[in-house]
Amino acid sequence: MIENNLHTGGKSVLLVMPTIGEVVQCSQLCKEIKRLFHDIPVYAIVEDDGASYSAKNIKEINRLFVYRADTELEAVKFLKYIKPFLILFIENCYYPQFVIEAKKMSIKTLLVSAAMNNAIREHPRYKKCSLLGAYKMFSFIGVKSPAYIKNFLALGVDEEKLFISGDLKIDRNRLVISE
Repeated sequence: MIENNLHTGGKSVLLVMPTIGEVVQCSQLCKEIKRLFHDIPVYAIVEDDGASYSAKNIKEINRLFVYRADTELEAVKFLKYIKPFLILFIENCYYPQFVIEAKKMSIKTLLVSAAMNNAIREHPRYKKCSLLGAYKMFSFIGVKSPAYIKNFLALGVDEEKLFISGDLKIDRNRLVISE
């Protein structure tokens, strides 16, 4: 049934959790997603075998994809294939092209358990997101603590898009999707 939804216009939720650290944070979040959207497939993308191995243990994930390329063509092709109505990024913006293309397709994007400081902003992995202005394109950003709000504001993120989600590594029961 879920596989059929991929090809017949069914909607889905996409989790972006490239590394094992993000996967570990997602177990409670996945339970909450399935509680709210029990008939909607939950897909996840990871970047490596370690993350893939761990993510396979999260029973709420209906299908797992290994995704390594963040190009416009790949992002468009993948998003059209799985048709998400919501993309949840865990901790940071690993694939800015997903955010850019999602905005063009009117897909909601949410970054949770987010942190931002100079080291993160200048890190080679995340710098592209800042340079492309992708942080401003997120529908909402949930930060780990109030201390990070000013850093996202400095990147041009609208204040009304920011909220405190807590740190999913330690605040496992904090996030309630309805918030």
